[in-house]
Amino acid sequence: MNNRKEFDRNTLIKAKINPFGGETPIDELMIGICACALGVTIYSLTENILFSIAFLALLYWIFWKEDKRYQRVTYIGAYQFPNAIKARIGQRYPHLSDDQLTQVIQALRLYFQLCSVAAGVTVSMPSRVVDIAWHEFILFTKDYKEFCQLGIGHFLHHIPAEEMKSATNLDEGMKKAWFLGCQWEGIDQKSPSRLPILFSIDETLNIPDGCRHSLNNDYATTEYNGMGCAGGCGGCGGANPELRIVSYKEQ
Repeated sequence: MNNRKEFDRNTLIKAKINPFGGETPIDELMIGICACALGVTIYSLTENILFSIAFLALLYWIFWKEDKRYQRVTYIGAYQFPNAIKARIGQRYPHLSDDQLTQVIQALRLYFQLCSVAAGVTVSMPSRVVDIAWHEFILFTKDYKEFCQLGIGHFLHHIPAEEMKSATNLDEGMKKAWFLGCQWEGIDQKSPSRLPILFSIDETLNIPDGCRHSLNNDYATTEYNGMGCAGGCGGCGGANPELRIVSYKEQ
């Protein structure tokens, strides 16, 4: 399977090179690093060599981290998911057209992008149909393991909502999904004009057992502070009734 095929940026969800702004972050970062490195090198000739070495090492680490993020985002954006995933989703929801099934795959791609930039913090799953697609992808165990390693940096476990350790962890995971989804799509998370794709796709595609989210919810009014727990899914909705619009149990 060739997972390096160029990704179509005109699809429902575009694989951004830098999810937090800018088209070529590596080039901009390199210019800054070179300028700082030159200044530090000159300083090291006359003052503190050890300080200069430590500072250069820090700059190198920052560059390495940004480069790894760039590679992962690009990898996820170009990845070709097994065609069988679409077929199985179509069997479960026969009313979906081929284009709509492609939207589900693209939404799954987006979810993995958010998990990648979340750096180990839980990102709960807001969508029923995308969660089904994730389940189907996990069944391709070898492909899924390689995808996680190259696209996310670690194995992404699927944790059903019922198995989350606390309601707080589940709610925080959903807030993280809202925060990253809004940031990725350029939506004001506290005053959104529309729902992010992962929060709207079930209703858009008329998924009968899907999750329904509203603009009037705690995701939009409570700003996420970056804290959370490491892990995977967490279901489509929180354990707090005020946060949950529709929830579901694993079947």
